[in-house]
Amino acid sequence: MSQTSRTQGPIAESNTVSTAKLPILPDLLTPVKKRLLDAQLVASGYLSRSPPPAPTRLDVYDFDGTLFASPFPNPKLWDAMLIGALMVEDVLGSGWWRDLASLDLGEKDKLRKTGWEGWWREDIVSLVRDSMEDADTMTVLLTGRRYHPFHAIVPEILSAKGLQFDLLGLRPDPKVPDGGSDVLGVTVEFKLAFLTNLLLTFPTLREVRMWEDRAPHVEKFEKFLKVWEEEGRLAGVEVHYVPEATNRMEEEWELGVIKGILEKHNEKVEARGQDTKKGVKAGKEPIGVAEEEEMGAQDGLSLAKFAGGAFSALEKIKSSKVELDVIPQFTAILLDRESVRTLLGIMLPLCTPPLSTDTANNGTWKLGHADQVVVCAGKATENELSMLGGIGATVKMRVTAIGQWRSRVWAAAVEGLDPNPKAPLAGRLVSRNKYAHITLAYNPAAGGKRAEGHHVTDWKLVPETVNVTLTGTVFMHNALGIGSMQRPMQQEKKEVSIGRLVMVCHPEFKGAAIGRACAEVAKEMERRGVANEAGNEEAIEAIVRGIVLE
Repeated sequence: MSQTSRTQGPIAESNTVSTAKLPILPDLLTPVKKRLLDAQLVASGYLSRSPPPAPTRLDVYDFDGTLFASPFPNPKLWDAMLIGALMVEDVLGSGWWRDLASLDLGEKDKLRKTGWEGWWREDIVSLVRDSMEDADTMTVLLTGRRYHPFHAIVPEILSAKGLQFDLLGLRPDPKVPDGGSDVLGVTVEFKLAFLTNLLLTFPTLREVRMWEDRAPHVEKFEKFLKVWEEEGRLAGVEVHYVPEATNRMEEEWELGVIKGILEKHNEKVEARGQDTKKGVKAGKEPIGVAEEEEMGAQDGLSLAKFAGGAFSALEKIKSSKVELDVIPQFTAILLDRESVRTLLGIMLPLCTPPLSTDTANNGTWKLGHADQVVVCAGKATENELSMLGGIGATVKMRVTAIGQWRSRVWAAAVEGLDPNPKAPLAGRLVSRNKYAHITLAYNPAAGGKRAEGHHVTDWKLVPETVNVTLTGTVFMHNALGIGSMQRPMQQEKKEVSIGRLVMVCHPEFKGAAIGRACAEVAKEMERRGVANEAGNEEAIEAIVRGIVLE
């Protein structure tokens, strides 16, 4: 049998399979999508094997966050506004998950020699090797990363680890390196189309197993595959949720990577002739920014998904040369190590379910940093700093209650203790949050985020026998961000940046949610008669922190 007949046979047969009761929506696997996916399958060489493959099990592994601990811009180094601009497509380059820079992890020769040591989820690697050794299993890597530009680097990374997949499922659209159209939708739509095509192409498949780090995707895959199982096309379905793993680039290396992205952006702007000699401050408009736990998404945030102020801010950045500057992120009280140990050791067992510092026993729950009480976004006012005792002052407090929100996050409420009058630099607890608190743990599988501690209202007083006294130091966290943009001079606004407050106070909001939150804040400000003026920043932040989007 010729290679052509072997490669065309299964694909041709897939068109004759009855799909009347199967979960195949008209737009899920259109002829255009199928042609792309069929071409990818043929190019893999899997269909050309002799004898022709007839797999009975399909094992599908996600790449970023599941098999490979891919990094994203470190929130400790970069301002939220800059991270947002980096993550969105076609603002500062192609967008993080479509930029080769996202896999520029260090000196390439060293990485090759070590097989990208330190970047792997070794437990998932072991599962992949087991799948590879089973002759009846088709082993697939399925990722939202595109063929262009990752068709060389991803196989190289896998090969260095000795991982050989039967099919490497990079997104095949667009078909050309520069330009071209997206036809496969967001990541989950691409993956569902991909799965559908394989299930139709290989009717011998009786079992599907998947490993995925994004809880919403896990839910959709389970629902999708269960229909195939209920209709008798599959005998077994397993979709494993894998808590996302991410690693950090070395800080100096990451500084170089991000600066390289900005330099390329500035060169493009200059080539377009859109820069001027005038400079204005940035950061006055809201931008949707994913929280750290959500940055692993490769859905390709685009400008089209933003509206109002967020859109104009991104457009401004896109058309301007940018420069880095130090930007205050938040003011907080940082607990000392002994206080953190005491807090976690006593309070975690009081959670439901009981948690511990041994993370292996916590199921899908992750520990919060549990090392700080946030005072406010950005700089504290002079009055707040005076009460705090100034940057570097010691503040004492005690835990008064423990609470949770929607089984997504646990936090400990604290109240201030009188400062030691003999201490050279001591202050009192101050926080713009309704309840000064410390996040203990959060549950990503339930949609929980570390930053959601301020949502907790279901508080229970700790028993009188529990006495947790904590000591911390006042500090202000700074990060590098977009400090200036070279564009025609515009009048500097004196209003409070509601968008920036929303981003810092609610990092769980992203995209259109930023605009909705800003609108809700504006309505509440109007109801309370709070004008958008610099002198009302504390009152406005209190309104922002109280916003809850369903």
